[in-house]
Amino acid sequence: MELNSRNDVTAIERKVTRLTAAVVAMAVLWIATVAWTAFSGPSMGSVLSVERLEIREPDGSLAFAFANSARPTAGTLDGEVLLADQGEDRRHPHFIYFDGRGDEVGGLMLRTVDGPNGTSVSRFMTFDGLDHQEVMTLGHNEGPSGSTTGLRIIEHEPGVTLLDGIRGLGVEPGITRAEMEAAIAAIPEEDRGERMRMLLGTTRLELGTTIGREAGLTVNDSEGRARIVLEAPATGEPSLRFLDENGETVLRLPR
Repeated sequence: MELNSRNDVTAIERKVTRLTAAVVAMAVLWIATVAWTAFSGPSMGSVLSVERLEIREPDGSLAFAFANSARPTAGTLDGEVLLADQGEDRRHPHFIYFDGRGDEVGGLMLRTVDGPNGTSVSRFMTFDGLDHQEVMTLGHNEGPSGSTTGLRIIEHEPGVTLLDGIRGLGVEPGITRAEMEAAIAAIPEEDRGERMRMLLGTTRLELGTTIGREAGLTVNDSEGRARIVLEAPATGEPSLRFLDENGETVLRLPR
C-alpha cells in the first residue's frame, strides 16, 4: 500500500513538472511574439494587382475609378451615359474622379499611340465645376511634329449643365461622337457659336507653349475673342498686345 502511494506521488510530480514546463514555454513564446511585433515595425501587405479599382461611397456611389486601357470608364451625369462610344476614346490608363454622388467631375488620362510617323503622347487632367461642366484642363501633347503644354480655364453659363448643352444640339445623351459632330455641323453657322459655348463653354484664359516653341498667355472675353495676348518667341523680342472685339491690335508693347 505504501509503495503504491509513493508511485502515485511520483506520477503527480511528473505531471506537475510537465505542466509547469508547458506554461513556461507558452509564456516565453508569447513574450517573444510581443517583442518581435514591437521591434519589427508594421508588416507590408501584398501588392494589389488589378485591371480596375473602384472606390465607392457608403451608399455605393462611385468616388474614384482607376483603370487600365482594357477597362475604360464612361462619363455619366444624373445616371445617364453622355456618349455611347466614349469608352473607346478612353482605352488608355486613366484615373476618373466623381462627386460622391456617382457623377464624373474630372480625371487624369495618359495616352500613348504608335502611328505611321512615330509615337504620340497625350497627358491631361481635367476638373469640372458645380454643373459638371469642364472648367480647367492641364495637359501636354507631344508627337513627331513637336509638343504643346498648357493650362486652359473655361467659363460656362451659370446653371447650364452638360446635359443641357448636349440637348441644345437637338440630340439626347447616349449618342455617339460621330452623331454629335453631325448634329453640330447641321446647326446654322450664325447659331453655331452660341450652341457650342453652351456645350463646351468659353475659353477665358490659355497659358502654355506651342509647337513653334513660343510661350504665351491669351486672355479672352466672354465671347471667346482674344483681347490680351502676351507672347515670348523661342528667339527674338517678347510682346504684349491689346485687341478690340474685331481682333485688331489697339496697343502693342514694345511699340
